[in-house]
Amino acid sequence: MNDRNLLLETHDGVRTLTIDRPERKDALTPAMYSALVDEMQA
Repeated sequence: MNDRNLLLETHDGVRTLTIDRPERKDALTPAMYSALVDEMQA
């Protein structure tokens, strides 16, 4: 994933997406939203 505010981890077949943007209380940007949708559809 290209966005440094979205962390992707896969362990034992389970994918975890973590929003890491504490300075903005983890608010999503349009680019982050798009990246999340792309990852969930993968």
